[in-house]
Amino acid sequence: MNISSKLRVFALFILVIISAFLLFKFNGNSPENIVEQQVDEKQEQLAKWMHERLMDPETGEIPQGIREREFLFAKTLPKADISSRGEELTYSLRGPHNTGGRTRAISYDVTNLQVLLAGGVNGGVWKSENNGATWKMTSDKHAMQNVTALVQDTRTGHEKTWYYATGEGNYSSAGHHGSAYLQGNGVYKSTDNGESWKLLSSTATNDPKIPSDWSYIWNMAIDPSNLNKEEIYVAANGAIMRSEDGGQSWEKELGGSSPAGFAWVGVTSSGVVYAAIGNSTFAGNVGIWRSVDGKNWINISSGKVPSNMQRVVFDIAPSNNNILYVLMRTPGTGSAANPGQPSTEYSSLYQYEYLSGDGNGSGGRWSNRSANIPSHTNLYYSFNSQGNYNLVVKVKPNNYNIVFIGSTNLFRSTNGFSSKTTTTQIGGYNPEPFSNPDEYRYPNHHPDNHAIVFRGNSGNEMISATDGGIHFTRNCTATKVVWEWKNNGYVTSQFYTVAIDHETKNSVVLGGTQDNGTQYTNSDVNTKDWSDPLKSDGSYCAVQKGNSQQGGGIYYMSSQNGATYKVKMNDNGSKNSYQRMEYPGTEDNYSFINPYTLDYNDNNVMYMAYYDLLKSQNVVKRHNNLGSIPLANRRSPSASGWVDLSAVISGRITTLKTSRNNPNHRLYVGCNNATMYRIDNANGTINWVELPRITQYRAGVYVSDIAVHPDDGEKILVCFSNYNKYSIYYSENGGNTWEGVAGNLEDTLAPGIPDLALGQGNGPSVRTVAIAKTYDGITYFAGTSTGLYATYKLDGHNTVWVEQAEKEIGNTVVEKLDIRDSDNYMAIATHGRGIFSTYVTNSTPGNSIDDDLLKFKNVMRAYPNPAGGKTSVSAKIEKQEPFVLSVYNEMAQVVKSIDLGELTIGENNIPVSLEDLNPGTYFVNLKSSSFDRTIKLMVH
Repeated sequence: MNISSKLRVFALFILVIISAFLLFKFNGNSPENIVEQQVDEKQEQLAKWMHERLMDPETGEIPQGIREREFLFAKTLPKADISSRGEELTYSLRGPHNTGGRTRAISYDVTNLQVLLAGGVNGGVWKSENNGATWKMTSDKHAMQNVTALVQDTRTGHEKTWYYATGEGNYSSAGHHGSAYLQGNGVYKSTDNGESWKLLSSTATNDPKIPSDWSYIWNMAIDPSNLNKEEIYVAANGAIMRSEDGGQSWEKELGGSSPAGFAWVGVTSSGVVYAAIGNSTFAGNVGIWRSVDGKNWINISSGKVPSNMQRVVFDIAPSNNNILYVLMRTPGTGSAANPGQPSTEYSSLYQYEYLSGDGNGSGGRWSNRSANIPSHTNLYYSFNSQGNYNLVVKVKPNNYNIVFIGSTNLFRSTNGFSSKTTTTQIGGYNPEPFSNPDEYRYPNHHPDNHAIVFRGNSGNEMISATDGGIHFTRNCTATKVVWEWKNNGYVTSQFYTVAIDHETKNSVVLGGTQDNGTQYTNSDVNTKDWSDPLKSDGSYCAVQKGNSQQGGGIYYMSSQNGATYKVKMNDNGSKNSYQRMEYPGTEDNYSFINPYTLDYNDNNVMYMAYYDLLKSQNVVKRHNNLGSIPLANRRSPSASGWVDLSAVISGRITTLKTSRNNPNHRLYVGCNNATMYRIDNANGTINWVELPRITQYRAGVYVSDIAVHPDDGEKILVCFSNYNKYSIYYSENGGNTWEGVAGNLEDTLAPGIPDLALGQGNGPSVRTVAIAKTYDGITYFAGTSTGLYATYKLDGHNTVWVEQAEKEIGNTVVEKLDIRDSDNYMAIATHGRGIFSTYVTNSTPGNSIDDDLLKFKNVMRAYPNPAGGKTSVSAKIEKQEPFVLSVYNEMAQVVKSIDLGELTIGENNIPVSLEDLNPGTYFVNLKSSSFDRTIKLMVH
């Protein structure tokens, strides 16, 4: 055998070995492989995927404070109800009614245990008055929705006062302790028992472009012993903040000079304060601290607990305030989540007992209980904090030996984890043997635990908050704890995708959600329960054309990293049979949320994004005969039927969309590096074209979606989701040339800045686009990080986008749109408020009005703008009533407020002095009981 032959044989041998490895690794049928692949890596993958979509590619970072700044910017955009002359579309909440989203904050009203408040991490604050049987949203849909903590002032006479905090600290084990996209804007306060909320301006970020102590908040506590002052503590971004006046002003009590990550705080019934600062870059005052007055602090943990502790949570035993249980993530020390894995998570648990003096040294006793934290090679039975993501400890009110700790799973110990023998798994994953992999979750509970609250002093009744929402048990000490689902009406699901039937005019909607699988309904009654035919994290999905009126037929559903199933649903909305079908691979072959699409004119063909490790190439995989896939209820991927479309793609594929008409079978491909491709005859012998790179303005790089005109495959709308980049472009020749049409969705430039800089600033991230053809024209839709917008006229950068569903969707993130051409039924997937729908009945939704009015020129404006020492605000008023004019800075702080009294009907001109304002960007708000408008003002 010559050398060349030997090399060919060796190469073939290597190929066989690699292929066998992939098939072996991903053809297993054990629940660990098919439902929650690598649960300890999932949060990391999600964070990286989200970061790539949103980052400014020039810096590699998501702009600091962008959520706060884009919310203010959104206030300046026109609303669909601006004119009664417009035919406003009707937007309806579809659900899911029975599925909650990720929840970190929950609390009972101490005066009425039927009243319960909860906060979704993208869904706002909700209130129940019947112990979770039904819910209503009480926070403003245009306010910050990423709720992380709730606390009630339980002092007698103050019980109607509540606070909620915003800003979800990043839990990444890679050392990134805060994603700018997850930042909050401080603390909100209610004085009417959670019915309405107002931002505490003292907690608004001093400069949204710079991380602050208020960017992320972990928890809050109120001193119940201080009867004269409203004393509240906030565990903020690596700092402990204290206020004695109900949040009007604050002192920083602990923390470094730079905002730096993990913190926790608690107060005893007598006013003793305990606090923790976790280890992270730039962290200061790391350790567990004790104070009798909130001002003078003693480190009680030095040399007692691991010095590398990161996120720390603790609970003060209600029956004995001298006892704390402290739970922390401690890389490399403590209890290993999976002792068989080198990169496993480690956690530590300690009991601290105050004895005397200042609590340090001999004044306190530390007991290491870490060895008794559940550890197992099967992550279904172990304690795994997932890189600081899920971590909670709680002590039963009437017995300090009964302790609950939560991570992916929820465990109970009856002796404070002083041994392993009295520990029981009571939530998260299902610890019992099960033959159906869909039963991998503990009944009526959910993995990834974030909060525990007891109902009443006995503590037998308990509420648990998880990535699946809210769960209630009547006996948390039962041998086998039984949970009740408490998510009916708590519509906080976080959707990535949505799909509808493009042929049959039925009520089917399905979508992929974060942590709650693929959700499905065949009813337009929004109180009807949805099902989840595919578990885990939901991803892309599709409906095969021609299913029944009740929804019976074929569907395609997927979970993270490309795991894709062909599923048959019956008319009752239940799964009949299924078959896993994607080409075998790993998370290196597929994106966390991996795109695919059916050929619009031949639903027997599917196109899927894939990265070929052997060739180091991104390719489109095509399945030529989906009908040939047997529904044998197998969970193994298959190479059968898949072929590569021949051309090589330079970037990772982020979106795929086919034409409907003229021509048929055209596939558009978008990537994460700004490249796009057009493939004609994609279902046969292809004709492949790489489209010219967009150079107009500051074009983005992450192609998040492509929309194709229903009648003309040459006309396409494309959006980029990066911040600080121009977001929407239009082509009438199949992508050979482009025109920027983001218009007023982009921030205005300061005087003297050339147009080529358009895209920078406070404009939203555009996630999805759609095109609808109606009897009187065309409507274009854009789903963004601040809600849904529409326009009926593309006019280059002069295009005016109008906010839709202001009262229904508000500024909630809209991730995906899907539309049926025959009746213009459109489904709208939000990340935090479930799914909405509408029928696009006309081309000018809510705005059959002239462009001048649409641009607010005759509604409200400031002249001059930019302005120096003064400006004049003019507004057309339709109702004589009292008005207030407020000027906000970029930090959402009121810097000027003028009580105008009653304004007359018609044009009003209001002089505003600006002499006391520094140069910069401001927002002018004019408000009455029936009027609420905001415009942007530049001061030089």
